Amino acid sequence: MARRKAMHISNHVQHAVPWRGTRGSVWMAAVALILGASSLAAQEEGGDAGEAEEATAAANTTQGVFSEEQATRGEDVFYNICAECHFEEDFGGPFIQSWAGASVKDLVDEIVATMPEDNPGGMPTEQYLDVVTYMFKINGMPTARTNLPRTTWTRWRSQSTSTPDAVPYTTRDSLSGVRAGIRRCLERADDVDRLAVSAPEVSAWSVQDHLEHLLFSDRNVLGWVLKTLAPPNPETREQFPHEIGLALLARGSIPRGRGPAPDFTLPDGLASADVRAGFEALGALAAGLRTQLAELDACRHTLPHHVLGHFTPAEWLRFLHLHHRHHDAIIQDILKA
Repeated sequence: MARRKAMHISNHVQHAVPWRGTRGSVWMAAVALILGASSLAAQEEGGDAGEAEEATAAANTTQGVFSEEQATRGEDVFYNICAECHFEEDFGGPFIQSWAGASVKDLVDEIVATMPEDNPGGMPTEQYLDVVTYMFKINGMPTARTNLPRTTWTRWRSQSTSTPDAVPYTTRDSLSGVRAGIRRCLERADDVDRLAVSAPEVSAWSVQDHLEHLLFSDRNVLGWVLKTLAPPNPETREQFPHEIGLALLARGSIPRGRGPAPDFTLPDGLASADVRAGFEALGALAAGLRTQLAELDACRHTLPHHVLGHFTPAEWLRFLHLHHRHHDAIIQDILKA
């Protein structure tokens, strides 16, 4: 499958590509999407503006306007389709806030018209609605017993009600990012004709070299994570990241340069089929960690990074997420050169 381009939502977003945050936290806007009948809709249906305002005040996403089941379906759609190009953090606070004052219908219509990029409008309407409710959920909006319905979505509108607050970057976000990165590597491994592409002005490594480096790094860290969750958890943490390690995790990006890579992560000239098989195995391993988020957060065991200091499993997942984004950006530049 050809790699899909970044999502372009033009009506209310000044920047065509959703935010790929460069800070150590996902900044979630405390945006209440007020879902109610607009004055225009009320007039069209024989109502008046007063009735519209009352309906608007009564339907607020801070009170719950979608079900857990619907958001779970949306999560499945996200991971099966959207995550080929997007991270969960792409749809955090800045993205949601940028639509404040516009209708939710406008947002859904724009997604239907542009996504998936290789088949815009190609999903059932219910799946688009489900994905939108998943966006609500990852922004901390509460659920209700009923689904966000299809029959009245033309009447919803949104508006900002407060100033954005910051929330910590979660282990769940990191794991989602790692899984998305593995899926992108699988997609690139399928594009056999471009694995050998290189651009010395960008990187000394070819596309496959970068994939192998990610494969070996992920395999080492995720294997350790699985093993370290089994022994008893220490009562206190004894070793910590260096200041540079803390800064990198907080900044949310890895700077480019010729930093030293450990020998066991250096490219080894694998067959393309072995690269793909390796990422398939890693995908299954990472998927299994979704049920162990609490254990990951609580674990105080550490594994040293050769430069950045000692990371816990949760910190390592954060690093792997950033590591994938770092090398995927380099691969994109190699292919563009």
